[in-house]
Amino acid sequence: RRSGSRCRNCPLLPPCPTLRLAPHRPSMERAKKRQKVQAAAVNEEEDEEECEEEEDVGEESEEELEISIDEDGRTPLHGCGPPPEYRFRSFPKLLQDLLGVGEASWLDDLRKDCEAAFTARAAKKGEYSAGETFWVGADVEEPATVLEQLALAIFRLHAGRCTFDRATSGVEWWTQVIDADDDIGWHWDRDYGLEADAGFRLHPHVATVTYLSDLGAPTLMLEGTEEPEEGNAATKPIGVPVAHWSAPSIGKHVSFDGRWLHGAPADLAPEVAQGGASAAKGEGAFAGKRFTFLVNIWLNHRPRSVVPWTLKGRLRAAGDRPLAWTAGGPSEDEVKRVKALASGEAGDELRRFSWELGGEDDGEEEE
Repeated sequence: RRSGSRCRNCPLLPPCPTLRLAPHRPSMERAKKRQKVQAAAVNEEEDEEECEEEEDVGEESEEELEISIDEDGRTPLHGCGPPPEYRFRSFPKLLQDLLGVGEASWLDDLRKDCEAAFTARAAKKGEYSAGETFWVGADVEEPATVLEQLALAIFRLHAGRCTFDRATSGVEWWTQVIDADDDIGWHWDRDYGLEADAGFRLHPHVATVTYLSDLGAPTLMLEGTEEPEEGNAATKPIGVPVAHWSAPSIGKHVSFDGRWLHGAPADLAPEVAQGGASAAKGEGAFAGKRFTFLVNIWLNHRPRSVVPWTLKGRLRAAGDRPLAWTAGGPSEDEVKRVKALASGEAGDELRRFSWELGGEDDGEEEE
């Protein structure tokens, strides 16, 4: 059901519709079970049979979910602050600008943390990968780990000037450590718990990718959005007026509208790999791997099934000094624009790629 709610801070603005959704599968129960499993792993007392029993636990909630959305399908921002930038943006040396030191002193440590946090398996073509994502609230003053510090620094970069409720805003973060020739399947980032519970597709305000290697497929972002309700999207064509391409590069960071379709097709990896898998900086387990740190910016909404990282000792503890940029902020690339080639215009130089979309959806996020 839909109703209207007017922003109490800006009474002249038109009301945003409020959705009242009846949940049918309780994702919050799954989130609580994940917290229990993490706690059990810390104490090394996890009982396999108990975990199997917990998978079947969960009583359906009778509560209605209320979510306000604006005309673009996002949770609305109240107050007079500007919205985040939804366009594609690229910061070629964000980590170098943030950490202020040479690569050698922090790259291996960040990669080790990414491996420790990595819980996803490489996706088969056309499918989602299974994995978990983690939450850090905007109201967290002292993050426990370096990765959480980095996630909040990225949040401030993109949402620092916005007006939002700190108690219900924050970052969803996770990592990907895959072979350089593996796929990141085509997908939309969503609140998958809300989708499972109520059949409604809500997206983050901003999605981001930070690269910790030079290898693997480029990230492709298509300015194509999906219908918000499950039943409306099955066969409807998606218009994609613009596509964006980002090749992996150590320290690089890109951001884009959280509603866009995106992926990293392995078919394109040879087009940007610099000398093949052996060119990866780092030795041993790091060679030939594609490392990424993923952060979604959520404003005035917390995804229903994400939980904080609670495995103490698995990730490096946060440093004493907050991560922050200088007054000028990180350097940003001017995004290059190229026009689409007409059929036959490029002759033999034109290569065509095609991918099959709409595979089985396991309900988990990717890059």
